[in-house]
Amino acid sequence: MRWFRVSILAAAVCAALAVPEMLLGQKPGTSPGKSDNAPGKSGAAPGQQQGGSSGPGQPSQPSTPGGSGQNTPAQPGDLAGKSSVPKVNWLATSKEVSEALAGSQSVKIPFEVTAAIKDAVFWLTPSLQAWLEVPAPAFAVLEPGTVYEVEVRWKGDRPEKTIGGTLHLVPAKDAGDGLRRTYAMPLGINVKAGGDPGAGSGGASGEQLTVVSISGASGGPVAPLQILSVYGFGIGPADFDPPLWKDGKLSDYVGDVQVFFDGTAAPILFVSETELRVIVPYDVAGKTSVTMTVTYRDKVWQVEDIPVTEAVPEIFSMTGLGQGPALAFDAEGRPVTEDNPVKPGDWVTFFGTGLGLWKDGFVDGTAADSTNLPADGKAVEVLIGGKSAKVLYVGSAPGMVSAIVQFTVVVPEEMQLLDAEGPPRAAVTVLTAGHPSKADLFVYVTVPAP
Repeated sequence: MRWFRVSILAAAVCAALAVPEMLLGQKPGTSPGKSDNAPGKSGAAPGQQQGGSSGPGQPSQPSTPGGSGQNTPAQPGDLAGKSSVPKVNWLATSKEVSEALAGSQSVKIPFEVTAAIKDAVFWLTPSLQAWLEVPAPAFAVLEPGTVYEVEVRWKGDRPEKTIGGTLHLVPAKDAGDGLRRTYAMPLGINVKAGGDPGAGSGGASGEQLTVVSISGASGGPVAPLQILSVYGFGIGPADFDPPLWKDGKLSDYVGDVQVFFDGTAAPILFVSETELRVIVPYDVAGKTSVTMTVTYRDKVWQVEDIPVTEAVPEIFSMTGLGQGPALAFDAEGRPVTEDNPVKPGDWVTFFGTGLGLWKDGFVDGTAADSTNLPADGKAVEVLIGGKSAKVLYVGSAPGMVSAIVQFTVVVPEEMQLLDAEGPPRAAVTVLTAGHPSKADLFVYVTVPAP
């Protein structure tokens, strides 16, 4: 198999995805950028914020949701079908908690759970950890029908700036499966300087979010390892904070933003005030629907009953808009354009996402390596001009994040062209598990002389 040099293609794929080039070609184990303390990261463990001391009920050596793996619910239940992940019902609003903290040293927050949970701890997002702590974060058993309380208190001096973030209940034990989960939904906390509750500290936002695939489709199903965009207002920072690699993985806490699918944190590619770009975690596989939760500082949004399917195959477009010329490269690694078309018999490579799972052992947000590449056993068909192209390779793109799929095929004979106007073009479609990609993409071709 002829491999393309990743350095040649990385910039073009990044441009199509509108993400920084550090997303691609990043070698596992190299970790540019700062360290952040999301749950399961190195640094502060849930319930043990940096600079804080152990309080009553806190384990002397708390299990860190992370390390070689990350978190897993202690009581996952039957993950097939509609989500069965236990949830937290807060019996105080975000505004009430924020106001209480503005006027006192601590607040006790009542809550209950929808299903039994074992070995759970409370965790504050890094934006709160310098100022607030949970003195007794650990709960050995939580049962539905019982009202519990968790205390949040100031560590010392109050901040001279507004602080905001979220309080999460997370599993304490590490299952070693590379996943990080939280029991939805988090509680927003926002306190202004001077002891006044923060503006807009009402917690859950009433504004709707729109979930959009790379091809521009909204309202459809999602698949494991699919790259998605989430649109809304005020859902991220004004200044883009580039994605960070930590121990060979993309961060799932960027710019105070987190995105969860049924409580499992999604790797983040891009954040802004109006758009987030994330990778659907692999453990949505086998479900029929999921709930997506987005948190930014003290704000929380949810989209419920998002359908899940085995695969949503998509090919990246050169424009990044899901239509027009496909992001394609010839056998020499040059972009296929109007001035550099391909002809029958040529090799051509496309990049895309949404192929779903094709083997065990995926770790969310990691870069592909030589041990986890071909999509063996995955039935994939690529049509060019309505004709089936010979598939030379389908699988992970070497050195790129595992959600990106490479399709290398041979351009077929007797393709059907789109129309007579303009340069010769042929439609490109990918099919897998009975699911076709959006048929709005084409590749430039050379028509043999009659």
